[in-house]
Amino acid sequence: MALTVAIDFDGCLHPYTHGWTGHTPADEPPGPGTVDFLMMCKSRGFDLVVFSCRADHDDGERGIRDWLARYGLTDFFSDVTNVKPVACAYVDDRAVRFDGDWMTVLADVQVLAERPTGKAWG
Repeated sequence: MALTVAIDFDGCLHPYTHGWTGHTPADEPPGPGTVDFLMMCKSRGFDLVVFSCRADHDDGERGIRDWLARYGLTDFFSDVTNVKPVACAYVDDRAVRFDGDWMTVLADVQVLAERPTGKAWG
């Protein structure tokens, strides 16, 4: 059984430069290196899953699936979900890694809190 890598949609796969535009994502191409990364993950045997809060609504999940199809990325992914899957890694532009030091976590949270949410690539 392949190990799963869960990848966030907004700000990772989708550039999200326009921020939230509703359940259907803005028509923006994947960011630089996205396809190469996905190809390398698949070549190493990882199962890839899109993990997004956007998918908590049928229109949001459909918007993600349509966007993946538009940019030829559908075949890289086994699922699109808003439920956190069991995975060996979670790729998310707004994640904070816990390393045992809560003060470091707090500092990292503060940095994210001050960063605009719609400018992942800039």
